[in-house]
Amino acid sequence: MAKPSDPAATSPKEALQSEALDRLADCRQQKRLSQIDIEECYFFAAPRRLRSASSQSTETNRRKDESELQTSIGYEVADDFMTMLIESFMPQSARWAERLAEPGTPAGIKTIVEEKAKAEDEKVFGMIRASNFYAELGKQGVPDAAIGVIALDIRNKNTHSAVQCLSVPIRELEINIGPDGRIDDRFQVRKTKFRHLRGILGKDISLPKEIEKKIATPEDAKKPCEVRWGYWKLWDRDDDQYWQHVVMIDDVVIHDELLKGAGSCGLVIGRFGSTPDFAWPDGPMIKALPELRQHDEQRAGFVENVDFTLRPPFTYDDDGVISFEDGIEPGMAYPRRPGGGRETIQPIYEHQPLDAALFEEQKTEKRIRRLHYVDFPEQLGKTPPTLGQWLDEMVKAQKRIGTPGYTFWSEFPFEVFQRFKYLGEKRGAVKPIEVDGKQLNLTAYNPAQRAQDNQEVLTATRVMQIAGSAFPQVFQAAVDPLETIGNIQRKLGDKLVVLHSKEDLQQAVKDLSQLGGVKGPNAPGGLVGSTQDAG
Repeated sequence: MAKPSDPAATSPKEALQSEALDRLADCRQQKRLSQIDIEECYFFAAPRRLRSASSQSTETNRRKDESELQTSIGYEVADDFMTMLIESFMPQSARWAERLAEPGTPAGIKTIVEEKAKAEDEKVFGMIRASNFYAELGKQGVPDAAIGVIALDIRNKNTHSAVQCLSVPIRELEINIGPDGRIDDRFQVRKTKFRHLRGILGKDISLPKEIEKKIATPEDAKKPCEVRWGYWKLWDRDDDQYWQHVVMIDDVVIHDELLKGAGSCGLVIGRFGSTPDFAWPDGPMIKALPELRQHDEQRAGFVENVDFTLRPPFTYDDDGVISFEDGIEPGMAYPRRPGGGRETIQPIYEHQPLDAALFEEQKTEKRIRRLHYVDFPEQLGKTPPTLGQWLDEMVKAQKRIGTPGYTFWSEFPFEVFQRFKYLGEKRGAVKPIEVDGKQLNLTAYNPAQRAQDNQEVLTATRVMQIAGSAFPQVFQAAVDPLETIGNIQRKLGDKLVVLHSKEDLQQAVKDLSQLGGVKGPNAPGGLVGSTQDAG
């Protein structure tokens, strides 16, 4: 008879269950190293929520310490960061990913397949916009995105309705990195009661008889249980992307499935501020914790100073001995020994100027906003900035968010697109596009790329200003206004301004010239503006 430790004595289901528990334990160990910081971030940005970040926590009541918080800047920067993240990487009105043919594909074939891919990609984005993706993204991302993690469960429950997205809070999420430094093992752990299992799991998953019995028994139906959805990549399969998926109730695997293909994993997780050797990232809010603590203390001191100024404490004569062992409070009276030629009643606190404290508080707040990438270009003086100055500031801001954004885009927007494409192909709503039997690659819609586009517009603006000032007549004759405006329009991503064709422009110029003597578009002093116009 084989011993229990002998692998031959273990059934495939028991081995899978043991592996799932082992992987979940490793994930939980990863979170313990960041748990304190995550919970402190919740204090500053969401103190009314359940604060515990552990999926093992039995905490059901929120901590009632939000009155100790002296500032709401955590709320504000968490909202602003999530808004900026959506607008920078996943704008609702834009196609933020596209499939392109492999380098080296013949030009004729490349044009044909990319035109087909463009049409199919538009169907994918139609599915994204028809789903509740943006609604759930906004709900889950505040403040979790500022902490550094976004997670959505993208499901295909009903092929006749829109794809359903469910937000996964950090408390329910357990993750670990794989051999490639990206998120591999991932679990969603939700605490519930047996009576809710059928509604949570749906009809596609068969429940064991003992669990069905508990659901049917009124006393057992009220008891708590834990549902776990687990995914991990199978690295021994290199012919395609394979995921092992398990569903567990407490420590028992009740369902397992092998998922095949890019986008087959429904639990999509993105990190902002990730590192190559640790699962949980250093998000903007974790980096800003020192400044958030300082800002909170500064606000507390400011409020106390104002209170002392409005209601200063005072002293009065008494036979006892004055004592300040417990400090003083605004508006309170403190007895002292009589005599000494003093007035009977007099204040004991002198108002202190707040200029230095306010300046330091403003510096701290600006630092917090900068760490969250929401220190938008600001007008420092009374004179409005020129177009060149404003574009300079925008380029700097976009480059800053673009650098850590490469990893985030590959882990979240890229995978979201892959997931919706996968579901669209399963439903038959999206046709797969292949070249020589291979799927087309994706390219990023990244703020760093947008920053480069803006940099090119900025350079062109300076060229026009310098050349137009030094050689106005030659410059007017040399520049093609329609082509130039069109290039600038494409670089800035504008879709609203409509330009005339060259023929329509010439006719319009001819009509206007009969009325006011307007010159041709390339004639000296024509439609292309002077240096002042360009500025």
